[in-house]
Amino acid sequence: TEIKSKDLLTHEEALKLLAGAIESLQQPGQDKLELQRLRILVDAIQTYDSVLEKFERWVEIEARLLEMDEKIAELKKAKGNKS
Repeated sequence: TEIKSKDLLTHEEALKLLAGAIESLQQPGQDKLELQRLRILVDAIQTYDSVLEKFERWVEIEARLLEMDEKIAELKKAKGNKS
């Protein structure tokens, strides 16, 4: 399946989830299961944000390559018309 940017959490949304998890961790009386769940959530958010940053870089690189391919094709076409 193709990943679309609109389907992804933004860095800001991930940060809000992280802040919420940290806030929950500060609440006294958390049981072991809830603490484990929050720890998993924190780890997942940190990993997600790192992967999202890499994904965004790849999307940018892909767009630049496509733009360069179009410009090369235009130059070849222009050169071919001059002959």
